[in-house]
Amino acid sequence: MRIGIIGTGIAGLRTAAELRENGFAGEILAWDLERCPPYDRPPLSKNLFTDFTHLLAADGLGDFAALGVTVISDPADRVWRHDELLERFEDRWHIESAAPEEIVDAVVIASGTQPLMTLPNALPLYTARDAHSLRARITPQSVVHIAGSGWLGTELAATIAAFGAHVELWGRSGHFLGANLGAQVDELWQGWCARAGVVWHPEAYPQKLWRGKPAFAEPDVLVEASGSRPALGFVREPVAFSPRGALVVDVRGRVLAPNGDPIPGLFAAGDACDTYLPRQVASEVSDNVPGDTPDLATRNTAYTSTGNPAFPGTSNPARTGTAAGTFAGNNSTRTVTGNAARKFMDTRELLLGGHWRSALASAQRVAATICGLPGPEWLPAPEAFSTQFGHEIALLGSWEKISAAASSPTVTETATGQVFTWYDAAHPSRPQAVLTVDSPRETSRARRQLRIPVPPAARQ
Repeated sequence: MRIGIIGTGIAGLRTAAELRENGFAGEILAWDLERCPPYDRPPLSKNLFTDFTHLLAADGLGDFAALGVTVISDPADRVWRHDELLERFEDRWHIESAAPEEIVDAVVIASGTQPLMTLPNALPLYTARDAHSLRARITPQSVVHIAGSGWLGTELAATIAAFGAHVELWGRSGHFLGANLGAQVDELWQGWCARAGVVWHPEAYPQKLWRGKPAFAEPDVLVEASGSRPALGFVREPVAFSPRGALVVDVRGRVLAPNGDPIPGLFAAGDACDTYLPRQVASEVSDNVPGDTPDLATRNTAYTSTGNPAFPGTSNPARTGTAAGTFAGNNSTRTVTGNAARKFMDTRELLLGGHWRSALASAQRVAATICGLPGPEWLPAPEAFSTQFGHEIALLGSWEKISAAASSPTVTETATGQVFTWYDAAHPSRPQAVLTVDSPRETSRARRQLRIPVPPAARQ
């Protein structure tokens, strides 16, 4: 059996390692998007002016050579299932890149995300190459503007301000961390920004800045940190997409077709995918899931999408349709009937892909499924963590729900920091999300409280 892994970041590396740990002795190939050994991404922003290259192998997370993985140093251009004209390859997968085409029995998509870039002359910070380029442009005398006040934007603002440069930070939503977590959280970050000398603008970044305009200093460097989207431009099969453009997988890591059925031999791990929760699992997360929610196969939402930003080295397929959809790719067009062009629109039934810990857990689930082992008893809650302004931050749970409701948290002082807890309105004793500041013990407790049980039937 041959397995192809698209992406060599934390999710791709851990998928290969988990496969070997589960006894898989077949051939594993991995397509490398950056042509370098797997490294940790958080240090790119928090250690921008020191040593930000931290290899994952140094933490014992795996080494492709030691795992016997063949690494192909080219991004995948197309991933597609067998063609009816190639019967001998039925139920197998084709992976095309600049290297010769490979045919495998299963594909694991672990391609991660790519930054959204909308501002002229703005620089991204997503790869080690981006970090080298950005660091070379900034001096302690620089004026740096950062568009985007999410996790990356705030962490980068803290790092650059500590280096001595003048930093101004813009947030289109008027809030920090990319979500409306309430006035108490915003005030906390505003205080940190003020003490660090970061100028905060609760508005969208202006498209034009003119020298001499009193409200702004013309920047030496403009960094865009306004978000990212899953990097899936190489996918040439009809699949289900979540509202944020991620692949939808079941609790076993199998990519779902638009009708809700698992696609044989196609898996996904990391933040390129969101997990569909079966109704009985979703009810454990929120009692707000309506009892008459239609089944996947009957929820056909019309939409038109231009797809994800272009994946490096590929053209990007357009996805359009209601009852029918056309998927156009390199030298190939596939027409899909039924509700194949539908998105999963109900986020109450989706566990959104998260950061580091979610990548580890999803890789573990995928490897277990491929090796025929039972799935996990628990799914970890989404989690984001950061070091910024001299503080250790963690946010766990369904923060997209509290952001939509704009609910206020309960604030608890700990021996070392603070904890903000948002509770389910229908069940005041049930937390929906927890934000911890310099409180590692409470972070561990929140992980246990917010994990999601998986019924035995869904683990098989």
